[in-house]
Amino acid sequence: MFYDSMLCPDNSFFYYSALKYQANLEPIKNGCLSGKGELDEKMTYCYVNDKCLCNPGYEVFKRQCLAPCGLFAIRNTYGTCTCLENYVMQNGVCVKVTSDTD
Repeated sequence: MFYDSMLCPDNSFFYYSALKYQANLEPIKNGCLSGKGELDEKMTYCYVNDKCLCNPGYEVFKRQCLAPCGLFAIRNTYGTCTCLENYVMQNGVCVKVTSDTD
């Protein structure tokens, strides 16, 4: 089991460790599972490979578990979050570009 857990990328865990919660997990779209966490909050786990699930709050991108991009951003082909048109990245958040004449 330890070896299997080494096959998991950053921000993920070996699915065997989640088996005690598996009775509460239900399949949802895109190979993800939904259920309740230890504190009874709704959790979503997505498979990053055939052995591992991403930690809650992370999304799958090309066999990696990455933090979501946030509002007004999309992920480019390299996995980097980039802002939509008319937005710029400031302190890790996309903010609307304002003109100096406003």
